[in-house]
Amino acid sequence: MTGKLNIFFMTNKLVIAIDGPSSSGKGTIAKLVANHFDLPYLNTGALYRKLAYDALELGLDLEKDEDKIIKLILKMDLSDLESEKIHNEEIGKSASIIAKNQNIRSALLYLQKNFASNDKGAVMDGRDIGTVICPDADFKFFITASNKERAKRRYLQLKDKNLDITQEMILKQLEERDLRDKNRTASPFVKADDAVEIDTSDLTINQVFAKILSYIDKF
Repeated sequence: MTGKLNIFFMTNKLVIAIDGPSSSGKGTIAKLVANHFDLPYLNTGALYRKLAYDALELGLDLEKDEDKIIKLILKMDLSDLESEKIHNEEIGKSASIIAKNQNIRSALLYLQKNFASNDKGAVMDGRDIGTVICPDADFKFFITASNKERAKRRYLQLKDKNLDITQEMILKQLEERDLRDKNRTASPFVKADDAVEIDTSDLTINQVFAKILSYIDKF
């Protein structure tokens, strides 16, 4: 890291936005970046997963029980966002349904903006960090990969869990979720105009991490 960069981080808060579709590697990269710069980290997609899981546990209708779901946000435990119980395809699909609701998104928006407003800054990953949550982030990255590669990665994650699922099924689910998220009226999933796009299809995690650090090192 350059001396100039060290001075920058000692005197300013740093906010890094990392967006991209599921299974692109953005979460793993975001954690590495957060650890490297010793910044708070938030997986915003997990917020929607956790909210969807909690709503389903209470038997709520994801499309009709808006008020009850919004009230759950006040009780949300942010320490439970890494739990395996919320990181599966069904919860991902349910989270995508909730994410279409503008009032629910608005309720979560305050929580996310508040997280990024702390004195140190933050690394946040999701699908609308650079466009909605932190449009003025110091650095924005858009991490992507081919649909085929994303489906392969997800399948390799799930195959040892004895789930009755194929790579083709995962590919279809990924494509359906992308379509829902891109076409929703509430904060549609798009790349920020000023984000640096990195295709990870043929790159290792370390190579992607190095690319991000090399870009930040320029400033």
